Amino acid sequence: MKPGVICYRANPGRGEKEKPHGKFVNCLDESDENDRRFKACDKDLFDALRDVVARDRTIAALEDAQLLPGAVYWREDVRHGKKKSTCPRDDWFQDAFKKTAGCDLVFLDPDTGIQCANLLPTQGKSRKYVFRDEIGELIRRG
Repeated sequence: MKPGVICYRANPGRGEKEKPHGKFVNCLDESDENDRRFKACDKDLFDALRDVVARDRTIAALEDAQLLPGAVYWREDVRHGKKKSTCPRDDWFQDAFKKTAGCDLVFLDPDTGIQCANLLPTQGKSRKYVFRDEIGELIRRG
């Protein structure tokens, strides 16, 4: 099985540089609860993720760790624009879609989650979400 990973890499927008990004890694902290809930499931994976976060918390470091051997990664910055007619988001996703075409299973890694009902592709914060139509396109591909 060949996995693919589409990373919704979102560089901070105006006013976001001071805010911590990806701060929810406390599941990797040393604790009895984390050992029971997470480490017990897969010790090697848990230790490898902890190591990546502690050393060089980048997508490249995650790739180098070979946690998904043979995986295809898409890690270009998500692009968006102010006008629907010129918004490059569709082109960004189509490039990711093509890059993962030979994959049997594609993981999506948005910064925040799945598109909210009132989120538009022209909004700056849209780069942190996976859109429902993107998920649908991947499902239709099979």
